[in-house]
Amino acid sequence: MRQQRSMFQVREQDKTPEKELNETKINNLPDKVFKQKVIRMLNDLGRRMDELSENGNKEFENIKKNQSEMKNTILEMKNSLEGFNSRVGDTEEWISKLDERLEEITQAEPIKEKRIKKNENSLRDLCNNIKCTNICIISVPEGEEIDKGAENLFEEITAENFPNLKKETDI
Repeated sequence: MRQQRSMFQVREQDKTPEKELNETKINNLPDKVFKQKVIRMLNDLGRRMDELSENGNKEFENIKKNQSEMKNTILEMKNSLEGFNSRVGDTEEWISKLDERLEEITQAEPIKEKRIKKNENSLRDLCNNIKCTNICIISVPEGEEIDKGAENLFEEITAENFPNLKKETDI
């Protein structure tokens, strides 16, 4: 823009009647011609001032237009930034909730392990009790309980399994 303006100004300066006339020529001119030259020069000067004013107004309008576009762009950027900040806030909140949940899970892990071991021990005890009961039932032949009766069968099993019990208690 500056180059165009300076080129325009150089061309206009070359055309000016001021360069055409020097002082000696001006002194030799009759009043009528002098006045015409001065009027022509003033008209040229007025025309150039109008052109410069028009160019200045156009540039001023362009600057205003660019300024409003920049304001709009800044507002858009501000809105985008607010959106990003909101997303960052939401993400930070989500991460803190996940951290809290991880802490809860980490603290609950030893408790779960203790409960699992306790349950395994209880299950092992139940299995052992069932096996022990099965052993006692297996040692009684089938049909023998009906022939001998439940009391005789009990005394016989007790005597076989616990021989010292009868001597100590005198049953």
